[in-house]
Amino acid sequence: MNDVVLDILVKLAPIFILIGTGAAVRASGMLKPDTINDLKKIIINVSLPAILFTAFLKMELKFSYLIIIVLIFSVCILLFLTGIAGKKIFRFPGEYIPYFTTGFEFGMMGAVFFGAAFGLENIGYIAVIALGHEFFIWFVYVTMLNKKLTVKTGLMQTMKSFMSSPVIIAITAGLILNVILPEESLQNIPGTGAVTRSLDYLAGLTVPLILIIVGYNLRINTKILIKGLPVIMFRLFSVTACALFIDKVVFGLFMKPDIMFTAALYTFFILPPPFILPLFIKKENTEELAFINGITVVYSVISIAVFSLYFAYFQINNM
Repeated sequence: MNDVVLDILVKLAPIFILIGTGAAVRASGMLKPDTINDLKKIIINVSLPAILFTAFLKMELKFSYLIIIVLIFSVCILLFLTGIAGKKIFRFPGEYIPYFTTGFEFGMMGAVFFGAAFGLENIGYIAVIALGHEFFIWFVYVTMLNKKLTVKTGLMQTMKSFMSSPVIIAITAGLILNVILPEESLQNIPGTGAVTRSLDYLAGLTVPLILIIVGYNLRINTKILIKGLPVIMFRLFSVTACALFIDKVVFGLFMKPDIMFTAALYTFFILPPPFILPLFIKKENTEELAFINGITVVYSVISIAVFSLYFAYFQINNM
């Protein structure tokens, strides 16, 4: 038991240390917000795609993954509809509540937290779950948000944006090479070792950089916390119910996947809503912009705490 507790502490402590480092960097004024935004661009466009490309390249592909992709896509739509119903029933403030109740911040938190705790070699599990989510984000979530901004986006434009996303390019390339080239054949191609090592170096940037950025951005407004607590609790209840249903019914009774898929499932549903949501709120709508920003930060803090508890629970019950 002592070994299990030590293992939990060893894996979780760096997460909190790096988040604390980010908070210290903000407090010291060492880095400006613009610098943090530039670092985010490096992560989203370079280092995260490197991780996902490698994950899908080495993954053992199964037909059941298609079921998971469709399932997660459907659940994201269900959570959006739940948000619409919740807003009407509980009279939550603001028009963007349904967008807060669905979607998950996989890029800036999901991949990193799962990789840091369960190992980057296992990141393919949460990447499969996130793939269905990516379809939802690009073809439903962003499209509807654009309509609220009265920005016209046709199917072809959406497809172009989807296919030009570095994350999607990395996943697609990894899947194609996985199918057409066995890993043994890939290793025999000249220069592969250099490329693989370069990707490993890039992947190594992701975890520390994102955790520092998360810490940098964690500033809680107590007034918004009090006002937004019902919305936060509503989302927590909704996503927890969905995760339990998928785990106990879909996974438990029908699919019976690897235990790491269960870990990936709960990690994914613990994540906060997409950080891109505030970008689609009109700047003149200052009150709602501040509200959504504030409750997203609060939810992120809750996600970190809940993930830590879940990881401890998982380790104790599976070691």
